[in-house]
Amino acid sequence: METIKRINHTFCCIFLLLSPACKDKRESQIINVSQEEVAVIHGELMNALNNGDFKSYNVASNYYILKDKWPEFYFYSLIMANKYNCPEAHYHVYSFLTDKVYIDQINMYSGDVITRKMSLYHLLKSFELGHEPSKQMVLDIYKNKKVPKASDIL
Repeated sequence: METIKRINHTFCCIFLLLSPACKDKRESQIINVSQEEVAVIHGELMNALNNGDFKSYNVASNYYILKDKWPEFYFYSLIMANKYNCPEAHYHVYSFLTDKVYIDQINMYSGDVITRKMSLYHLLKSFELGHEPSKQMVLDIYKNKKVPKASDIL
């Protein structure tokens, strides 16, 4: 009986000693995958912002939006919209400026006249550049009125 207890005790000790090693190994694999993912997205952002690549911008924007990190993506969208006239980026800037959200209990929606004009400018610019989701939004906003040019807004 004493021998069985000793074997069980030894087995439990070995199991407990190996468990943290397995756990650490799993965590490091998760971190490595995450770091690889971040590296890929960073590469896409570099290609988008340095070369004006709209496809790379789309890959990066999907990542940030699906990971619910879109507030971090606002600056990248603004650069792509202003520097390269990327229709999707103009649309994202519009969305970021008009979305009524809270981040860390801070109301991010402004609603002031200047921000409203900026958001409309970006929506209209996206519309003018042929971005499909913007088209319906613009038609809904202006209904039976003449749609202004983006340049007329600011």
